[in-house]
Amino acid sequence: MTEAAGTPKYLYHGTKKKNLDDILKNGLRVEFNESNIEWQKATYLACDTYTAANYAGHKGAKSEDWAVLQIEISKLREDLLRPDDYDFPDMWGRDSMHEEVNAEIAPLKEEFGDNWADVPWEVSLQVCCQVAYLGDIPPTAIKVIPTQFPSLEYSWIMNSTAKLGIAAVAAVIIAFVIFIEDFMVRVAALLDTMWQWKRSRE
Repeated sequence: MTEAAGTPKYLYHGTKKKNLDDILKNGLRVEFNESNIEWQKATYLACDTYTAANYAGHKGAKSEDWAVLQIEISKLREDLLRPDDYDFPDMWGRDSMHEEVNAEIAPLKEEFGDNWADVPWEVSLQVCCQVAYLGDIPPTAIKVIPTQFPSLEYSWIMNSTAKLGIAAVAAVIIAFVIFIEDFMVRVAALLDTMWQWKRSRE
């Protein structure tokens, strides 16, 4: 594959550690992937280690049982790279509540059209940090890398942000903060009342 300007050198994939011996010997075989939606069979690759590490939550795996693989793009077949068929179709097909997102996607849609499946994989990587690969990934393209896994709370915030949008998550957080503040005020008032009552009894 010829590396185009702006094309990253590596992609990333998360998997359970128990799969590593087989993967390093035989590669990532597309027949074992059960997460596909639109594409018949695909292995899903992320733009960064954080996203690949965060897949552990989607698979119900604990972070200590999860590993992140670095995939060298130059050792993949470019004709088998496709746009992601999970998050990307929704992001491509509807307007976001955030003007900056619409401003980023609008010129891309003008250039590549409304059908997300016809969009180059590089655009999918740019928009949603994910792509699909419709073939086997050879072991020579794979390297296990040390990864710092996100905390459960941070993962929840990032997943919620991706699904609901930053504004919706911010609204939930603000409502929660207001609730906590109101609760603390009530507790403080109760403690003050109890202190006053104790003073009156002395």
